[in-house]
Amino acid sequence: MDKKWTLLFAVVILWWVANTIVSIVSKKLMIDGSPVTSGVTNWTPAFVDLRWIELTAFQLLFGGTVAMIWLRTTGNRNNAATNSNAKASKYTVVAAIIINLVGNLATNAAYAIISSSSTQVIKSFEPIFIFTLMRCFYKEEEENLTYIALSSVTLMSLGASLFVVGDSSLNVWGVGAAVVSNIAFAVRNIFLKKMHTFRENSFQNYAIISFYGGIFILLVVLGNKVVFLKTLPGATLRTEYAVSSFFYFVYNIASISVLQSVGPLSHSLFNLTERVIVILANIIFFSIPFSLIVVLGFLVFLLGLVMYHLKSLKPHVFKLFNIKYNSLRCTIAYVSISLVLVLTVLFVYHSSSKENVDYVDINKKCKILEKQKYMTTSWVYSKELPKEVISNINSMHFLNPNTFLCVYCGTSQCIKAIVDLKNHLIDSEFLVIPKILKDTPLESWFSHHPINKVLVGPEFETHLQEAVQLALHWHQQRLYFNPTLNVKNFIMPSQPHNAWISSRTNNLTKQTFKFEISNFPSHHPFVAQLMENYVKDYPKFGDISHSTWPLAFDFQRTIRDTFAKFCSSNTDTCPTIITIHVSELKLTKVSHHFATLTYDQNVAENKGANLGNEIQGFPGLQFLPYVNKFLERDNLDQSKGTGHVTVFFNAWWGDSKTSWPPPSNIDPLLLSIHLDSDIIPIIKKNLEYFRNKAPIGSKDLETLHILHNLLGPDAAYFSGCLTLLLKNPNQISSNQRKDIYLVDVKSDYESLLPVQIREKAIKIEHYITSDEKDDNMKRFSAAYNLIEKYSRASIVITQRIHAALPCVAMGTPVIFINSPNLKGGGGSDTKPSPRTTGLLSLFHTLDMYTMSVEDAKEWLSTFNWQAPPPNPDVGKLMRIRATAWDVIRQRSYFYDASQKFGLIPFSPPPVAEKRQLLFHLVFTTTSKSTVSVFGSSKGVSGAFNWRHLRTLESIFYHHPFAKVIIHSSTLLQRQFNVLTEVGYNVEVLTYTLEDLVKDTPAASFVGDKLKSATGGKFWYAHEADLTRLLVLYKWGGVYIDTDVILVRSFDNLKLNKLVWQDLDGNWLNNGVIMFEKGHSFLRDCLKEFAETYRGDLWDYNGPRLLTRILGKWKDANGLYQQNGSDVQVMEKNAFYMFSWDVVEEQCFQDTSESSFADHMKTMKEKAYGVHLASKMTGLEGMESKLKEKTFCKYVLNEFCVLCNRIY
Repeated sequence: MDKKWTLLFAVVILWWVANTIVSIVSKKLMIDGSPVTSGVTNWTPAFVDLRWIELTAFQLLFGGTVAMIWLRTTGNRNNAATNSNAKASKYTVVAAIIINLVGNLATNAAYAIISSSSTQVIKSFEPIFIFTLMRCFYKEEEENLTYIALSSVTLMSLGASLFVVGDSSLNVWGVGAAVVSNIAFAVRNIFLKKMHTFRENSFQNYAIISFYGGIFILLVVLGNKVVFLKTLPGATLRTEYAVSSFFYFVYNIASISVLQSVGPLSHSLFNLTERVIVILANIIFFSIPFSLIVVLGFLVFLLGLVMYHLKSLKPHVFKLFNIKYNSLRCTIAYVSISLVLVLTVLFVYHSSSKENVDYVDINKKCKILEKQKYMTTSWVYSKELPKEVISNINSMHFLNPNTFLCVYCGTSQCIKAIVDLKNHLIDSEFLVIPKILKDTPLESWFSHHPINKVLVGPEFETHLQEAVQLALHWHQQRLYFNPTLNVKNFIMPSQPHNAWISSRTNNLTKQTFKFEISNFPSHHPFVAQLMENYVKDYPKFGDISHSTWPLAFDFQRTIRDTFAKFCSSNTDTCPTIITIHVSELKLTKVSHHFATLTYDQNVAENKGANLGNEIQGFPGLQFLPYVNKFLERDNLDQSKGTGHVTVFFNAWWGDSKTSWPPPSNIDPLLLSIHLDSDIIPIIKKNLEYFRNKAPIGSKDLETLHILHNLLGPDAAYFSGCLTLLLKNPNQISSNQRKDIYLVDVKSDYESLLPVQIREKAIKIEHYITSDEKDDNMKRFSAAYNLIEKYSRASIVITQRIHAALPCVAMGTPVIFINSPNLKGGGGSDTKPSPRTTGLLSLFHTLDMYTMSVEDAKEWLSTFNWQAPPPNPDVGKLMRIRATAWDVIRQRSYFYDASQKFGLIPFSPPPVAEKRQLLFHLVFTTTSKSTVSVFGSSKGVSGAFNWRHLRTLESIFYHHPFAKVIIHSSTLLQRQFNVLTEVGYNVEVLTYTLEDLVKDTPAASFVGDKLKSATGGKFWYAHEADLTRLLVLYKWGGVYIDTDVILVRSFDNLKLNKLVWQDLDGNWLNNGVIMFEKGHSFLRDCLKEFAETYRGDLWDYNGPRLLTRILGKWKDANGLYQQNGSDVQVMEKNAFYMFSWDVVEEQCFQDTSESSFADHMKTMKEKAYGVHLASKMTGLEGMESKLKEKTFCKYVLNEFCVLCNRIY
């Protein structure tokens, strides 16, 4: 290689390395500030305090001075041109000085506002500016200014610009500064090239433009009385100023030297390559994720680079391939192909990179990065994370650039907002408060959040925010800051203390401690003491001495008192106070109101209070983020026009004076309501209101009957009582339960109890007539005190439905004595109370309507009082919970609150005996596919639909503790969250046939056979045929098709069973198969599948295959057995009440009462499930409700667990 070019290459490398260092160091100087407002017009403290001007002055003065000294020392100077060129050269020099100054100011301004990578990316368009300017003003033969050159530099610029995709710090000011620097440096280089005519020494050119530019900017700075050395944050930053200035000098000398050897356009392309290197270095240094878009940018950049260099070889290249060269055509071809490639990849990237935050994984944790400092903050509030707070979080992060920030979010929107920042050093974690407060004194305090919401009102969320901060300090050694604090002017202490808290004043007696910014080692004794005092000072539900609402809690006072007492005796561990001068962000007030029902009017009329009314309010209070309204049940018009109010209407509605419909600003959840006959005339006048709210959740079967008669069968469903969702505030074991409570039991029935139980039992009444009845807060407190007692009880014996139901919810065994004239529940001598219908199976019920006194005594004497058994019918309890939860979770604020308060997943109810069957489903299609339906040209979407889900529900209806594995490569686990959140066990297991067939008799099917099979017309069915055999062979259990509805429990069935499809026993169906793991019948079936597979027949590899193998197993006695293994075959009606060719007509269309009765008889006597043959009936229920009075309408809506979904 020629020595000249070797030297040039070395100088270019020096240029690139030096500029990389300048880029990184300069950006480090700027990242101690961040946006103070939200949006695309953000400025940063580094920009506002003119640090970018200071840096420019340093760089220009340092470089220019060194160059001047060098020239003076060596005497290596060229005199300026004389004669006719002298005047022109002076103008050129002045222009170069000014333009160079503008370019450097703009570059550093861009560093102060946006990322260094983004700055370099925008500056990557410099070759285009150079090309345009040279075409207009500066034409040199050595520079090939053809349009093929423009195409190549455009591609190179476009490739580099792809790096900017996803940069969250871009805004108009930063982009504008970078663009100004682009234009300035393009013009400067042209002028420098002109200066080369007069001065051939690059040192001299650099010295002139830098030194005089530095002098100018220094005069400006001093003229504005900005003593910038005094404003620098510290020694580290001054060192970085020097480093940046030195390498700025080196890279500029190298850059200008290169410019003397090549043309401006070639120089700009060298510069473009250098920018790609700088961007990569920034990505690595600042730990920016290396994404697909970066790789794409490189490819496009390299394409342009090759294209540029090929321009000089083009005649030879085209001659080699015998192609006639045409510059215009080739340019168009190059550009078109490149743009199509770029746009295609960008579209794919954009489509695949969208974050799905509709679903929030509450188990996701903030990233843990090694050797990384951490800080944290939290957003407990239910309202959306405001843009001001998002900007504030950004600000705090930029104040601590090399620190990882974890944001604990109490809403899904908060998670999304943090994700949208696209900053890998800011992560989010959903705030599950019980997990955060675990193993702290605050844990028990929080467990009573429903009553605390009532007592302190809307301030409860602020108290939660404070409690979370204390717990985070206890568990983690991290700086914490309040996200609503304006941190714009906050600077971290130069000497960090071991433990410190912030205050807004130095006056100890007026300290405004708010823990706005604080830092503690984990398990610090001051934090421990503060948490204890927090709980001690907080208003207690058992000690309400006044009725002023909301009750006040002064956290500042608690901190101040704790600080004074703690530090008087613990000087070594007393936290340091750091005074800060900050302000609160001005955020909008709460606009959404959450309320609970009150009963003041009822109390006044009856001169007494039934605490059951308040008790049934607490399950709804669990899901409310806070309470800032109370609605009087019997006078809803009082709340007219007071803002949008959300409230649970789970209550007794029977007063004929009730004002219906409620005012339009009230948004009720009509869930678990009881209607008395007195209110029916009012309902009849407002049927349209109820229809608009349908379907309505009925607390009992009597209410369900009323609503069905008034509104139709699809307008209401049985939801049970909402108190069945009440979470036990005290997680205790059964052996910790001691007390027996006797709640409002009539003396006649109390006498039936064993003597020792009567003597031990503690009597409680729900009806109060004392003065506390008139105080709303005292009634709620008294009611919650009852819930506390029931949660710890060994057993509760009651005739109060609102004592029995909360006990069931909290796992407390309960004996319910059902008799005439229940207290608070009614019931005549011959007819039980309508308020208990559909609920009695949940208790150990002593039914005095069907039992004699002697039978009752005998029953009670044999009851296991020492270890009371769990309550019965947990299957119904779980169904009621699932139905109610499915309604509640549809509102995002309830769903977020439920996750935040740790209400989901629901704790499984205790059960005396748990049998866990294993069920398998296989699902292979997607929403993009269409499954054909015999006899129809339309087909049905391959998506997992409600009929498939109802199959799953029917399993849990009969087997609430079953485990169901759905083998699918097209479904996601979160599609079944509604079931897993209430305690059902569903697992989506992704599989590939290649893995599944390993170590099975069907292993030989993998390879060419599988490849050819997957393109077949019926492969979606054949894949399911094979998969069901494989999963049973490997796991064992019960396989059922996703078009089978179970109508009976399998508890009395053994495995190793098949089912006849016809009455004559000629054909099997593979819709239901039950086998032990590794059964030899399955082995033979798998071997047969691999050896005889046919893709042209729909049922050849499924039902026909089973039939063929079963025939081989039949012995002389008509039994199906081989080598000690046997198979039993169930008769057709066990699962195939309807043949595939008549199921549409007989099950979905026939509405005759006689047919319905016949089907019901067959089902109750013979059936375990009903196969609905989706190949024939798949369109039913997809576009409209199922036909009324048909058997399938009954089957598909009876065996549900999400029973609010009526089809």
